[in-house]
Amino acid sequence: MNEVEEYINHTDIIFNGRWKTFIIEAEPLFELNTYRAFTDCLATDNIHYYETIQATMRDYLKENNSKYDMTTETRTLGMPE
Repeated sequence: MNEVEEYINHTDIIFNGRWKTFIIEAEPLFELNTYRAFTDCLATDNIHYYETIQATMRDYLKENNSKYDMTTETRTLGMPE
């Protein structure tokens, strides 16, 4: 594998200006606070804390998929998205 290949996007989401704008606008909607996760949650709750955020992000991506470009016409998300 050469250096270029390890940076190829293998997802259906196109990493362009619309994706960058989408991420910037979505960022304030999600609390990704590592300090809070470790201080307010027990160690066993950290997984649940991040699972909840991840599930919310997935739903947001699905509900707002018209705001970013994809390589597929179906506009459905699967792995590795």
